[in-house]
Amino acid sequence: MTSIVIDEPEGDTVEIGTNQDIVDIGNIITDIEGMFDDGSIQIVDLGFGNGSIEIGSDAFASIGVSDTTAGIVEVPTSSVPDNMASKVGDRPVYDVFVGGIHEFGGDLTISFTYYLQAGESGDKLSVWHFDDNGNYVSEECTYDELTHTVTFTTDNLSYFAIMHDVDPENGGFPVWAIVLIVVAVVAVAGGIGAFVFLKKKN
Repeated sequence: MTSIVIDEPEGDTVEIGTNQDIVDIGNIITDIEGMFDDGSIQIVDLGFGNGSIEIGSDAFASIGVSDTTAGIVEVPTSSVPDNMASKVGDRPVYDVFVGGIHEFGGDLTISFTYYLQAGESGDKLSVWHFDDNGNYVSEECTYDELTHTVTFTTDNLSYFAIMHDVDPENGGFPVWAIVLIVVAVVAVAGGIGAFVFLKKKN
């Protein structure tokens, strides 16, 4: 695991970049706290090999000296709980963490590097935020085609999945599949109605 060094702030943000998935932040926590306290920064931007975590002062206040690791790790669906794997299929899943904290006292802005697949559209992406029991909420997100990043805001860290063209209110079925099901149901109902009408007429 790689330790990181603080660079000079740019504006109200200090960027701490690395190409690693997991980094040791234990050696910088006190220094970052001092920079928040004296007003020299408002945001610390932790960069990783596959994304970033932007942390404001309120959220950073939740981090203790024992929370020494941070990371964005892509997790194979074979390694996530079954009740989660059944919902995400082959979609990318990330474990995002700062120490052992789940709930923060302020918002964090999370970005994942993601390249659109054939037939995908950035405006149909969503991020599903899972808890340990496999329950999820759908987080609103934006997609930047120039930087190939999916970005969203949360105050809670856990597992996140990048989904495409799915309806979270219908168990995660793709929207096109739901439309086909509805059309099929209507067609069957119409056929049954026509059969009953003809039978009555005869």
